Amino acid sequence: MFPPPNSPDALSITDFGSKLGEGEFPSEHTCLNAITLHERVMGACAQLLGGDVSELRLTQSDLWAKYGPLGSSTASKVDASNNQDQRMHCDYPNHTLTHPPPWNSPDAVEMIIYLSEVKECGGATAVVPREGSNDPAYVWPITGMVGVGDFPYVNDRESAEKYLEEKAPDVAKWRSTHLYPRERKVSYSPGSILFYRHDTFHRGTPLLPNSLRFVMNMTMKRATSSAISILQRGWAWAMYRSTMTMEKLIAEASVDQRTVLGFPAPGDSYWSTQTLLAVQDRYRALGIDMTPYWNAYTPSNTSETPNSHTTFNSSLLGPNATIAQSSKPTIPESQTSVPPPQFSATLEAQGITNIIRVSNMWTHKDMKNHPTYDDELIDDIHGECSKFGVIEKIAIDRDVEGEIGITFQSRDAAQKAA
Repeated sequence: MFPPPNSPDALSITDFGSKLGEGEFPSEHTCLNAITLHERVMGACAQLLGGDVSELRLTQSDLWAKYGPLGSSTASKVDASNNQDQRMHCDYPNHTLTHPPPWNSPDAVEMIIYLSEVKECGGATAVVPREGSNDPAYVWPITGMVGVGDFPYVNDRESAEKYLEEKAPDVAKWRSTHLYPRERKVSYSPGSILFYRHDTFHRGTPLLPNSLRFVMNMTMKRATSSAISILQRGWAWAMYRSTMTMEKLIAEASVDQRTVLGFPAPGDSYWSTQTLLAVQDRYRALGIDMTPYWNAYTPSNTSETPNSHTTFNSSLLGPNATIAQSSKPTIPESQTSVPPPQFSATLEAQGITNIIRVSNMWTHKDMKNHPTYDDELIDDIHGECSKFGVIEKIAIDRDVEGEIGITFQSRDAAQKAA
């Protein structure tokens, strides 16, 4: 993914990010994905924000490489965009279009996960710790840096401070008095994590000559913090790769891991019988377990109507089949003119299948004279057949009078119902 130090290609890498996004989440290098969604990492972020893991959302995860200068000298060519010796800054300007909230209401946790050894690489991150509400380094609002207001973005320390000395000498003096003298450098080894905030002053320092350092830069925000942007392409944009990395990750992830990616948590208002079945069907072949979502679902959690349904053409049940899923397990008899169904059923095509066919359940006359007849019938069938297992679809075959197809989640449930 990255060239070795001292190579010609390494000379051109003086900024952030992985080559062509190869290290961005979700990466084809699945070890990086495992770090991103590690339970202990998510748990630490939840603790720092004073909430639950289900209240977190991932907004950034990328593998970054930083190279030391060539030769025996620590000096490197001065370039305004070079990240070798950074200016003191906060990260919020390229994470949000707004400004971080007051200090006691943090809305995100940033992380630098070190994968190298400081004794071999140098380049320790320098941080300015906040010392109470009256700390002169953290005067509100936090705008005394390049890249904010009409100050252009400059990465290199020397170039940034020279610009401020010319354009805003008061700001330059404040920075030289309250920021740089107070910086403290992080001592890291592989697996060390620096947790910090969007409004924490920090900077990168020079690496040792001929060295290469790897870190992962990550951010978790509160789910309610709508002002914080996702820094990379949305996770769903990673679907459709030939490796199916993202699809498999969603199917195999824990509930918490899915939730931090924006997948609705169990009990979320997104879930209905229809959406549960649809998402289950999308990831079924990859082995997703939707049990926690089914167990947390009750119709009262949603605004769906009792007789909601969808229609589509089914090659199995005929081109005019109506496919519906009940939004409740049963419907009281007092609310319907359709009596509880009494029927006999056979397995579809008498084969090994999770579908049964039910005959003599309705007439075209009934459907014509009672506009809600099909919905009420589906509700009653769902109530009867759900005793045998989870139902995925109930389909009225419009081509064959009286016919209904019932698709169960498992073959065993279908056989019991038949």
